[in-house]
Amino acid sequence: MEAAGLTCLLATLSGLSLDERLMQEILRAGPHTVNVFHRGDGCRIVGAVLYGKPGVALPVLPIPRTKRLGPAPRSGALGMPGQLDLFA
Repeated sequence: MEAAGLTCLLATLSGLSLDERLMQEILRAGPHTVNVFHRGDGCRIVGAVLYGKPGVALPVLPIPRTKRLGPAPRSGALGMPGQLDLFA
């Protein structure tokens, strides 16, 4: 079974205090499942783990374009990196 994000999630969880509230949401789409952990408000996400059924590879995540060096954009809007659409 492949999993993405587990190491980062465990590192983040080890830094939380024991009295900090943490909620888990489980989202499924086809052969993939993502477990999202947040602080109870549904907004401040602590971490997530994506995994698939045994024998099913994880989707290839798009690699964000590198930012070019130089002056900052005037509009202040930064390009959003690609996002995995579990419901496509």
